[in-house]
Amino acid sequence: MSLKSVMLSLLLSQALFLCGLPFFLQLRLYLNPLVIIVVWFCILLFVSFAVLYFRGETV
Repeated sequence: MSLKSVMLSLLLSQALFLCGLPFFLQLRLYLNPLVIIVVWFCILLFVSFAVLYFRGETV
């Protein structure tokens, strides 16, 4: 896993999270406030594995 892949994963996942933040904040009204952290972590993992898959790299 190269540094370029890590930086790309972080950049893409943060952008995706910030775009969906208004929706995720609505989830907080109905669920535990920790749901924001769980959603952020899931997006980070999904984007990281997607970047690794498309770049043909392994962990």
